[in-house]
Amino acid sequence: MDASGVRAELGDALWYVALLARAHGLRLPFLLQRVEPRHDGDELFIKIVALSGYVAGRVKKRIRDGADSVPDSVIADALMDLLDVMAQAATYLGTSLSTIAKENLAKLADRAERGVLRGSGDHR
Repeated sequence: MDASGVRAELGDALWYVALLARAHGLRLPFLLQRVEPRHDGDELFIKIVALSGYVAGRVKKRIRDGADSVPDSVIADALMDLLDVMAQAATYLGTSLSTIAKENLAKLADRAERGVLRGSGDHR
C-alpha cells in the first residue's frame, strides 16, 4: 500500500475512534496536530494495530460484562494513546491528522454527491 492508501486508512480509523468515543460518551481533548514520531514507520504501524486490538478488547469486555467492567477512563486513555500514535504516523507520512480528516471528509462528500456513500470497496 502506498502513502495515499495509508493516509486513507488513517482517515477511516479516525471515524472509528470518534464513533467509539461517542458511543461511550467520552470527550477526547485531542488536537489533530502534527506530533513528531518517536518510532520508525514499521513500529508506528505495529503500535496502531496493537492499540486498536487493546481498545477492541476493552470494548468487548464492556459489552460482555457491562459498562462498569471497564471504566470510561481506561477506554479514553487507550483512545488517546491510539490518536497519539496515529498523529505520529501522519507526521511520518508528511502530513497531519487534521489534513487527513479533511481529506476523508472530502472523499465522503464526493461519494455522497455521486450516490455511492453506502457499500464497500475503494472504487466507489
